[in-house]
Amino acid sequence: MLDINTLKEIGIESYALVRKDGLLSDSILPDYIDKETFLIMAATTFMGAVSAYNELHLKGPETVLLKGLERYIVLLQKDTKQ
Repeated sequence: MLDINTLKEIGIESYALVRKDGLLSDSILPDYIDKETFLIMAATTFMGAVSAYNELHLKGPETVLLKGLERYIVLLQKDTKQ
C-alpha cells in the first residue's frame, strides 16, 4: 500500500488500484466517494478506451487521461510483465 504522505509530496491526493472487473485491489480515496461506484466507472472507462483502440486495430491504450476543471484522473493499465 502506498503512503498518503508520500503521495501528497508529489501532488497526488488519492489513488485506487482497480481490476478490470471493477473490484478494488488497494486505495486511498476520500471518504465522500462511493468507492464501488467510482471503481466500476473507472474500469468501464478504461475498458471502453480499450474497445475503441481495438476497433482501430491498435494496441493499447496504456493511459487514459480525464482532464477536468479541478482534477485530473489518470487510468493506467497494470504492467502484466511481472
